[in-house]
Amino acid sequence: MHLEGDRIAQQPTGKMASEYEEAVTAALVESKVAPVDQGRMLTQLRKSDYGAAVAEYIASRRFADAPGYKELIFQVKQPDMMPAVHQAMEHAAELQAKNVNNIELELKLPEKKLDLDVLVRSEGGIEYGAQLKDVQSANGIKSAVAKIAEKQLAGPGVKVKVAILDINDVKGALTDRILKNVQRAADRTNASFGLRFKDGSLTVFPTKATNP
Repeated sequence: MHLEGDRIAQQPTGKMASEYEEAVTAALVESKVAPVDQGRMLTQLRKSDYGAAVAEYIASRRFADAPGYKELIFQVKQPDMMPAVHQAMEHAAELQAKNVNNIELELKLPEKKLDLDVLVRSEGGIEYGAQLKDVQSANGIKSAVAKIAEKQLAGPGVKVKVAILDINDVKGALTDRILKNVQRAADRTNASFGLRFKDGSLTVFPTKATNP
C-alpha cells in the first residue's frame, strides 16, 4: 500500500442535519452507547463543522463491527476531536474502496510506541498502520511529526507504516527546514509521511525505502 499523491487536506462538511438525528441515535443504541453519551455526541454533531459527514458514517453503521469502533466514536463527545474522527472514518472508507478488508480502528500500544488510528490486520500480524493528524498550520508540522516519531509509529510489528497530516495551510508555507524534519521522522520510523495541504499534497518516503 502507498499514499496517493493528489489528495488535499480534509475540508469541513457542515453540521449534522436534524433529519439524521433519529438514524444516528438508532445506530448509537445498537452500538450500546449509554444515553448520556448519546446526548453529548448528538450535541457535538449539531455544532461541529464536520458533524454532517461523521453523522452519516455513524448512521450507515459502515464500521460498526470493526474492532476499536466504539473507542473512535466516543471521541465525538469532545469538540476538538471531531476532525480526527472524520479523518479516521474517511481513511477507513478509502481503504474499503480499494477492497481492503480486516480494517480496525484506534489501536493504542504505548508500551510498543505504537498508536494506530486505522490499521489492517491479517493472520500474520499488522499489515498496515496509519497515524492521522489534523494540523492547524505549517508551523505545527514539526511538533506533530516529532510526536509521531517518538511515540506513535516508533515501534516494530507493522509491515507498512503511514502518517497522514491534514494541514490547514498551503503548500507554499512548507519550508526546507520543516521538510528536513519530516524526512528525519520518516527515516527514524521507516514510515511514509503524507502531507496534505489545502492546495495539494506530497509524500515523504524513508530514504532507504525499497518500494515507495
